[in-house]
Amino acid sequence: MFFEVKNKQTFGWYSAKSEMIKDDVVTAFEQYKRATEFMAWVLPAWTSLDEQEQTVLREFYMGEKLHSGASARLQLRMNYSDRSIERMRNSAERKLMLLLFDNKTGIIH
Repeated sequence: MFFEVKNKQTFGWYSAKSEMIKDDVVTAFEQYKRATEFMAWVLPAWTSLDEQEQTVLREFYMGEKLHSGASARLQLRMNYSDRSIERMRNSAERKLMLLLFDNKTGIIH
């Protein structure tokens, strides 16, 4: 601490607040660490997908609107039928799953 506290009762709130901030920093660091580990796991698999597979998955699962209207937006953009879009989505999901997990043992790569 930068200064010596003579009356701990007066500055008790400061100590409690300091502990709360410390806990928040530790929690944020742990979340950051988990996020970087997750990205290190997912990014190689994601980059193995082709542009069309990434586009389909991004439209269905990323962004503000998520699944709502994703098929219709892709039909307009890519000029495919709804059935074709669903097949592409299923194929992309399957490929991503196989890239992320060992199919034989179920172990994460």
